[in-house]
Amino acid sequence: MAPIRLVLPCLVVVIAVYVQQSHGYFCNRHQQIAFSRVTHTMNLVRHLVGRMNMMDKKVTAALEANRKKLVIIGHRHWHINYYQAVMQCKQRGGVLAVPRSRKESIELHAMIKKSAVKNIWMGANDMRHEGRWVDVHNRALRYTNWATRPREPNGRRRENCLNSHHFRSFRNWNDLNCHARLHGALCRL
Repeated sequence: MAPIRLVLPCLVVVIAVYVQQSHGYFCNRHQQIAFSRVTHTMNLVRHLVGRMNMMDKKVTAALEANRKKLVIIGHRHWHINYYQAVMQCKQRGGVLAVPRSRKESIELHAMIKKSAVKNIWMGANDMRHEGRWVDVHNRALRYTNWATRPREPNGRRRENCLNSHHFRSFRNWNDLNCHARLHGALCRL
């Protein structure tokens, strides 16, 4: 689709320029009609390209909306580390996720409350640079929800992976050793 959108308008412009330049001015009525048809075709192509761009945007938006779905995978009998959680999400066509806003964090809390899985991996770590938390795409976190009692993150070089566990009133983020075994993961599918 993309090559047609690029080539077709260029082709119409080349034809229009050729018709106009090959004879200088229009010598007869036939050339005027030909040029008006080329101009009409060029306008039609512009309109169609505009519609295709609009459709592309709608399809992209629909895919993005679909890709933003947060899902908890796991089971209380699972025992997976951070790296296995990354692979579990990847096998489902997603990524190990981290809430990007307070709204997503509230949604996550509601999901975990309904779930049997209370202790999950989330997609962030500070493996490369201590204290610099990044998501699985190596982008700095813009939203955080660290626990305040105890003050997190507190594991320094021993705890480099993000988890959230929901026991009683503790619902915030925690840094944890990446090899610890948890019951699930938060995936963005």
